[in-house]
Amino acid sequence: MPNHDNFGLAVIIFKLLMIGRHPYMGIYKGSGDLGLDDLIKQHKYAYGKSAALSHMQRPPKIMPVTNLSPPIADLFERAFAVSSVGGGRPTAREWVGALNSLEATLRKCTVSPAHYYPPGLISCPWCAFEADTRHTLFEPYVSVQPVMGLMGFDPDLIWKQILTISDPGLAPQPLSPSQVHVSGISPSAAPIKELKWKRRLLFLVIFLASMALISIAYKYTIFIIPAALFLGWLGARNLAWDDMSRKIRDRRQQAFSAYGRVEDEWKKLASNDDFLRKRNEVEEAIRNIKRIPELRKQRLAELEKDKIELQRNRFLDNHEIAKAKISRIGPSKKSALLSYGIETALDVNWNDVIRVPGFGQAMTQSMVDWRKSIERRFRPQPNQPINPKDVQAMDQQLAVEKQKFEMIIKSGPGELATIRLRILSKREALRLPLENAAREAAQAAHDASFI
Repeated sequence: MPNHDNFGLAVIIFKLLMIGRHPYMGIYKGSGDLGLDDLIKQHKYAYGKSAALSHMQRPPKIMPVTNLSPPIADLFERAFAVSSVGGGRPTAREWVGALNSLEATLRKCTVSPAHYYPPGLISCPWCAFEADTRHTLFEPYVSVQPVMGLMGFDPDLIWKQILTISDPGLAPQPLSPSQVHVSGISPSAAPIKELKWKRRLLFLVIFLASMALISIAYKYTIFIIPAALFLGWLGARNLAWDDMSRKIRDRRQQAFSAYGRVEDEWKKLASNDDFLRKRNEVEEAIRNIKRIPELRKQRLAELEKDKIELQRNRFLDNHEIAKAKISRIGPSKKSALLSYGIETALDVNWNDVIRVPGFGQAMTQSMVDWRKSIERRFRPQPNQPINPKDVQAMDQQLAVEKQKFEMIIKSGPGELATIRLRILSKREALRLPLENAAREAAQAAHDASFI
């Protein structure tokens, strides 16, 4: 019997790690109508390496078991393999070792403090699942006792601390190339100045020579002028004017591009936007945390207003599809619904059911009709007080919100001081490179003016 017990242990561990999903509860694509018992007897493990050979498919939006860790996935393969029926399923000792190793490597989600996930994943799978299904899987545990008041936590005192941290102010206007005084042409561009005068002199000589030729042989003027212009152009090229002017233009473009990059970095890092944004965030958190008691009263009023709807939802949620007799819906169809997260009458609606593989309009209508039949049996209790579980859930949510505000407020002074120091340090670090880039751009523009 130990091997049989090890099977049950593996199922429990699987459901704990995989948000309540049963290892054999997947999408069956074979023939016949197989219920959960049949799937187990035929070893149709929906998450295994050989799932496709068994005509099984992992439920949508559920991460693969291999994402947990290769050792955990291997233990599940052994637990649910045909070859392990006679023995060899993982023991409790093996599971303890593998689970301890997994726990030691879990990463904490940066979005939800209730989420932890394996290190091999790029992002939190639970956040993605909650976004897809619009259901909160895990709520972080927070004591609900402080919800009614601030319990010694003094946000006003912290705000006074924050006001002592001076705003670094607007970033000083950076030095621009147009503000830089350039005394003369740079040594590397100095030859262009000489070439410019030589070029002018050459054209002047050619012009005078042309005039002289025209006065002597005026009948050939139509030939002399084009020839003179061609000779002038050819002479200028021979003096390497084009090559040097191109280099100077390129140098100007590079200098202004370099200045633009440093200027963009200055605008981004030397600005006090981050400081103001953080201070506003803390101020908003203080306003919100002071509104907690008022917010609790509002939400209690909303619970009272929605009391009948909540009663109806709880009534529907108590009717499980797996235990119900529904026209046209056999065990395999129920398994398919469960694999898509449709577990009770509350989960049934046309749009969600019709998306389940194998469910056409007729079967979907059967599910909708079944839900309606359950709803007709509901009897509202308007005089019944708000369900304590709803109040507890509301207080838990408020406690989570309050804890978030507290964290923002408490960390405010330290973060603001750090941000201020970072901004001032960046300004000092970027000031000289920015000034140098402006001077180089101004010099390059001045050199280019001689072209």
